[in-house]
Amino acid sequence: MAFINKIFMGGSNPQPTKGHFFCSSICFELVQKNSLSITREINDGQYIWEIEILERCQYIVARCKNPLPIDKIRIRGNDVCQEFLDYLSVEYSINYEVKPSSNFNIILYKNNSKFQLNLISEVNFEFQTSLTIRCFDENGNEIQNNTPKLEKIEEFIRYYRKSNLSKDVYTAYKELYLSFELMLQKINPKKDEQSEINWLKESLRIIKSRISLSDSINNIITEQYYNIRLKLFHSKDDKILPGSISERAIKEAYPKLMDLWINIATNYLKIHIGGGGLMNAAFLDYMDSTFGQSFLIKTSNDNTPPSSSDTTITPKNMKLINFKKNHYQHDPKSTNKILISGSLTKLDYCDIDNIFRIGYFNQEDILFFQIYIDGGLYLDGIDIFQVEIYLGYINANAPRLNF
Repeated sequence: MAFINKIFMGGSNPQPTKGHFFCSSICFELVQKNSLSITREINDGQYIWEIEILERCQYIVARCKNPLPIDKIRIRGNDVCQEFLDYLSVEYSINYEVKPSSNFNIILYKNNSKFQLNLISEVNFEFQTSLTIRCFDENGNEIQNNTPKLEKIEEFIRYYRKSNLSKDVYTAYKELYLSFELMLQKINPKKDEQSEINWLKESLRIIKSRISLSDSINNIITEQYYNIRLKLFHSKDDKILPGSISERAIKEAYPKLMDLWINIATNYLKIHIGGGGLMNAAFLDYMDSTFGQSFLIKTSNDNTPPSSSDTTITPKNMKLINFKKNHYQHDPKSTNKILISGSLTKLDYCDIDNIFRIGYFNQEDILFFQIYIDGGLYLDGIDIFQVEIYLGYINANAPRLNF
């Protein structure tokens, strides 16, 4: 029986209290620890799920007795967890949310006759750059910076600022699109009798007559207006609910909209946009040199909370186990992420009771980063344990693109 903290997830052994077997489950990390313990059944229309939170625990688990494909567990498990949190908001006036920044989840599923547990998380490293340019004439006199200053603060910049301050991509996209629309209104005021879609096409054609766009007007309108904007701003029919799996489409569209916004602001409206930072190619080269040749993934049953000064994942000198079948690759779904994975069988981890820390070491065996599982992960009844960590970066002095 697999547990996260003290919440049952499933596996080849039955639930201790009721004796039920659960073949599928998913766990998410919440922003804050729970203040109460509740278990509730939810019927998704096809399967019955049991959702549980535990007092002083920061996880929510949805489990199902049916053996489901991993993608169905991810989608339906997420939906019933969000529905459960909606129920808590109304019934108990308690508002919890799944932590968006780490994209952390643990999925249990039956792979043929074996039970497999996958831990999936995202780690974003923050980089900050600083550059000062001083120019001098032939006589050695310093030339003052002639960077054009913004004479008037346009209204659309307010929405741009709010987008950069948003904690979730759902809100960030809404704010940025409002800024984008207001920017287009400044360039090409919408006529009273003009439909929104015709005005949008006309505005982009005007812009494209003076500057280059990274995509065709039709693609921009399809990806941004039809696929995202309409579904976010209207909730009657086809919609994207906050916290749903469909939010992934927003995460893919948001960087493209930001690039379009910056392109128009800088090249068409001649607004100087400050900032800068690491480029995708530089980050990938850095990751290649750190993990591309060889690396180690280690786990420990040491429950000591992690510290930024750690050089080991077991300060108490407890048991240390190396993952097998480690794999490194550039994430095929992203231009600025890499994927590091590894796995263990029950023969590998049979000597430890709980997993608390997972550490990633470079080819010199130096700890690069680690993941801490509060309350531990108990793997009894699990045949294969796999970790998949997506590494990305955030430029501290540039618009945020990763959520």
